[in-house]
Amino acid sequence: MNRYEFALHVAENTGFTREQIEGVKPVMQLVLDKAEDQLVTLEDALARYKDDHKQVIEMAESVGVDRDLGMLAISLLVTQKSHEIFMKENIPERVFMDSMKNIRVWTNTYAENHDGKLGMNLYSFIHLNLRGTFLRHGRFEYCRMEHYQHEFEIQGHQVHKGDLIIDTHIPADGPMRPEDMLESFRLAHEYYKNGDISVFICHSWLLHPSIKEFCAPESNMRKFFDYFHIVHCSDNPKCADMKRVFGDSASYDHLEDLPERTSLQRSLKAYLLKGGVMGGAMGAFLYDGRTDTIIH
Repeated sequence: MNRYEFALHVAENTGFTREQIEGVKPVMQLVLDKAEDQLVTLEDALARYKDDHKQVIEMAESVGVDRDLGMLAISLLVTQKSHEIFMKENIPERVFMDSMKNIRVWTNTYAENHDGKLGMNLYSFIHLNLRGTFLRHGRFEYCRMEHYQHEFEIQGHQVHKGDLIIDTHIPADGPMRPEDMLESFRLAHEYYKNGDISVFICHSWLLHPSIKEFCAPESNMRKFFDYFHIVHCSDNPKCADMKRVFGDSASYDHLEDLPERTSLQRSLKAYLLKGGVMGGAMGAFLYDGRTDTIIH
């Protein structure tokens, strides 16, 4: 397959709608016709693990297309080079295709914040998936790294700075069903395992204790929170992650204007109007591969 055909293959297998695919096809062709040499340069940068967000913008502008639609087209076109990188690293095909889903995730997020417009404006985030820094395993994406923050203990198990941990990220990709979350943790443990016990870490507003104030105990978000031992948390009266619930136009200065289209929006809005405060937290749990259980 050539770049164009491979990009369509990725789009079709990662959940893009037919309308989205038809919308980006002529832009991909235009990029190939007018800027293939620049695309090769971008692929070389990707192979060297270099983030060229600025070059992507310049490429889109040079071929005369909308910047954000061009960024989406270019991101899809470099998936073939990304696939080569994954194969060299012996990363399974399943993990490659899971990781490429984030192009579609950010495309959908962009549409939600731009009245349905087709495009994507976060190549710097997508770049981390394209080069294999963050790998998606099922519902979540992960990066194995050395622990560098607060040392902590979970049921007698000490986690020190420098220990290998599995850093967990949460794509904005629909519901977090318990069965999908547990399967993702299992897949990540099997992929990254360094012994029978894996240490999972997550930094997120979803781990701030305020979750218990506006999420029902039976909700999926609350179940995610309950998997973790909270190591450290901090309040943030102007928590930017509010935009993940209400959209990019959300403002703490006009709480009364926040939308109420979903049950989460309604409950979080009510919590904020009563003076509630969001924030962020670092949580952790141990995954015991021998018993297939979470320890927190």
